Amino acid sequence: MKNRKRYLLLAVTLISIVACKKSNNEAAPDSVDKKVTYYKDSVSFTINEKQYILNNKYSNGTGNQPINIKPSPTVIKGGKLAYETGGYYWYGAKDSTLYSVSRIITSSQGGDSFKILFTKKFNDSQLQGNNVMLAPKDYYDIFKLGKQSFAADLEKENTMDGISIGFLGNDMKEHVSTNIPSFSILVRSGLKKDIQSNSNFEITKIEKLKDNYYLIEAKFEVNLFDLNEKLYRLKGGFLRMSINMEPPFNQYF
Repeated sequence: MKNRKRYLLLAVTLISIVACKKSNNEAAPDSVDKKVTYYKDSVSFTINEKQYILNNKYSNGTGNQPINIKPSPTVIKGGKLAYETGGYYWYGAKDSTLYSVSRIITSSQGGDSFKILFTKKFNDSQLQGNNVMLAPKDYYDIFKLGKQSFAADLEKENTMDGISIGFLGNDMKEHVSTNIPSFSILVRSGLKKDIQSNSNFEITKIEKLKDNYYLIEAKFEVNLFDLNEKLYRLKGGFLRMSINMEPPFNQYF
């Protein structure tokens, strides 16, 4: 139960940390060189021939999830509990963690919201932290030049790592995502893990701005699905964001 609380409370804890530290972290005019603030986070793409341009950084965060999640009919003492549903306890590998760095970018007028997660599996021995959060010492293994994989079963079995994208447009009825559609690990789509086999996400630029701050640029074309498995093809994607390669909450460890 202790581990379950840790994962359930993680998002709330991290949002609080980011909110409290916003003036001292990424894109803070008084603490970061002006060159960093010049590169405003933005993303652009088309869906069904309509172009979307979003350039307002709404939030950033980090998270932990168990990986290789499997059901158990009984409680496993000391196990990494991910879900409790369908009469089963769902546990992840005891010695590993899926770490994620997330960014939400919205349109200036509001109504359009784009969320991207960069996820990577780590052995717990590679991470540092406490009962609230485990984290790598830096992000250089998460942000690398070249083509990236997709975490298509994110928030289900979590057997994959890589990119996860979610989008809700002002003119759309439902949220769409690169992940396998589902309400839960039990109530889910029949789509398989290969739903992004014809997709591409490539980090094309990593440029140092100052100290631990870097400019990240990427191009992408991906499949997005709603809960009814309806396909939306996102084309001509271009992402620009600045990132502190040293996790800001490391100072709390």
